[in-house]
Amino acid sequence: ALSERIYLCECGNRMDRDVNAAVNILKEGKRIYKKCA
Repeated sequence: ALSERIYLCECGNRMDRDVNAAVNILKEGKRIYKKCA
């Protein structure tokens, strides 16, 4: 839910939800860039 500010991964890693979203967006952008480059 959006009210949950901390993301807890199955591996035990914890991070702010917005930081986690930024990491995911960066990874996806790199994946797309590699495909097009």
